[in-house]
Amino acid sequence: MFYERYRVFYGYVNEGGTYQQIQRSKAAMLLVLRQELQRLFRNQGLVSLLFVVFAAVLFPLIGLSPEIRDVFQMTTIGAFSNAMVLVLTLVLLYFEDHKGAAYTSALFITMNAGLTYLLLPLGPDSYGLSFAIGCTIAFAFSLIRLIRYVSEIDYHTFSRSESPPRTDTFRRVGEWLNERSAS
Repeated sequence: MFYERYRVFYGYVNEGGTYQQIQRSKAAMLLVLRQELQRLFRNQGLVSLLFVVFAAVLFPLIGLSPEIRDVFQMTTIGAFSNAMVLVLTLVLLYFEDHKGAAYTSALFITMNAGLTYLLLPLGPDSYGLSFAIGCTIAFAFSLIRLIRYVSEIDYHTFSRSESPPRTDTFRRVGEWLNERSAS
């Protein structure tokens, strides 16, 4: 549903829609985006919460250790945040916020790697914690970035400079790789 509203909005922008058409379609697009993200956060959050709670109850009943339960719970929280990061990064890319998507990805990998490096010496008690914290920080950043970006969507849409695609480098690398594989 979001994609349909997105196409209508940018259709009006690119094909010369009236100001009223553009404003109405923008409002509809942002409303659907907000509704779909809220539904996703709510539903996935509820499922993740249920897994965390059920792990606390079920893992001892089936004989799994508290350490395994703790790792599972931390990983479940991290998986929720990771899924949200992926969705929000995709939405940022829809709006062509390449910098926001790149910053989100860089923060995600940096936080996960850095926290893993720092927390790994603590042993099994910290397993999963770096993933949960790193993903949650990247999730918060990407959500804030998206909110700020769409609050200025008119500016980003109408002041975007058209730059030619930079394909020469990739073309040259591809040709070089083809020559190497042929020999």
